[in-house]
Amino acid sequence: MPHNKSPLLLQDIGEYELIDRLKRLLPSSSPRLRVGIGDDAAVWTPTPGHQLVLTSDTAEEGRHSPPFHDVSPERLHDLGRRAAHMNLSDVAAMAAIPRFALINLSLPKTYPLATIEGFYQGIGDALGEHKVDVVGGNITSTAGPCSVTITLGAEVPSDKAVLRTGSQPGDWVGCTGFPGLSAAGLYVWLHPEIPLSTVHNNILMDGYFRPQARVQEAQSLATYVRAMTDISDGFLLDLANLLVPEDLGVDLYVDKLPHHPAQAALEQHLQKQPHHFMFSASDDYELLFSVSSEQRERWLKQEKMEEAPLVHWVGRVTDQHRAIRLCDQNTSHDLSPEGWQHF
Repeated sequence: MPHNKSPLLLQDIGEYELIDRLKRLLPSSSPRLRVGIGDDAAVWTPTPGHQLVLTSDTAEEGRHSPPFHDVSPERLHDLGRRAAHMNLSDVAAMAAIPRFALINLSLPKTYPLATIEGFYQGIGDALGEHKVDVVGGNITSTAGPCSVTITLGAEVPSDKAVLRTGSQPGDWVGCTGFPGLSAAGLYVWLHPEIPLSTVHNNILMDGYFRPQARVQEAQSLATYVRAMTDISDGFLLDLANLLVPEDLGVDLYVDKLPHHPAQAALEQHLQKQPHHFMFSASDDYELLFSVSSEQRERWLKQEKMEEAPLVHWVGRVTDQHRAIRLCDQNTSHDLSPEGWQHF
């Protein structure tokens, strides 16, 4: 009888061999990295005339992503990519270019090596697409579950970082992509019995498992916007974060809201209102921003002349105290800023 060999576990190889194996999964480093993985700390050379932008995010298995044993090897890779794009999206929202990362892993020793390699390969591939140097990090054992914390360093020309603050009454509010696609994709993954078409099912699943931080799009938008953030907790909650510093409100126009046909098909099947998923907790990693009327006209002219990111102009900033209103012809009603909260 053939003997099925047991999978190699983390406890079978030890810390230093694991580090060596994971290091081989990373893209080659740039000349900016003078000292990388293997020494006590990293040495990295910044670009003259730039400021450093730093962000850090933790993704815990089972809380911020499905349990690793519940997904295929392909989806494990996607979850690694997703963890990286959480951070990439933060620096994109500030119009910064990602440069280096530190990756901290807390791993149960009984996990198969192939599981962690697949997840880490996804992180490395996503960072490699943006030429990010992995300069170091830490590995520790835990009773479970697995968690990863990525600290990302980025650069922006001095005093050119775009902040959440700065919106003014009369500004247009815009966003990229289709907010809510991630929440709809997670719902479909949790309910595989839902009879959607293969095309719609794949679009929604990719919305959750394969989000794309809008790093290049943010560079295109940087000179036009007054304020910008990313959609990591939900469209309405992140919209509120964009308005709170100035104590402003916004009127959203029903006929201007992006609504992907795949989202619409799922909402119709579930007998939900249109834009149900857009107005729910959804980590889409799209951009959300405010632009003056003059700069919007500039953008629209530029948009006709060259290839530009898809932007949906969804509403106008008002001086109404933190009021988010959904407007449809002559009627309007208030919306509550719902979204993901850790506590």
